[in-house]
Amino acid sequence: MKTKRARAGQTKYQLFAKTGDAAPTADIHDTKWNEWHTVTIPDIEVKDGTCTVGVTMDAAPGTWGSLDEFEFYRQK
Repeated sequence: MKTKRARAGQTKYQLFAKTGDAAPTADIHDTKWNEWHTVTIPDIEVKDGTCTVGVTMDAAPGTWGSLDEFEFYRQK
């Protein structure tokens, strides 16, 4: 997943992958306007054949960001 900050103000900004009882996360760090970063969660063990991937953010009103190019694939 690629992220880009538009406005600061997040106290929590994370990518997550929930499967079974596990829900590994990766913090998303913004550095400056219009600078893209790649965020990954490696070694996800998919249980029961399902995995929910998403982003969670705790932030001040008016805070926003851009997310693009989500990929989910089998590791070799």
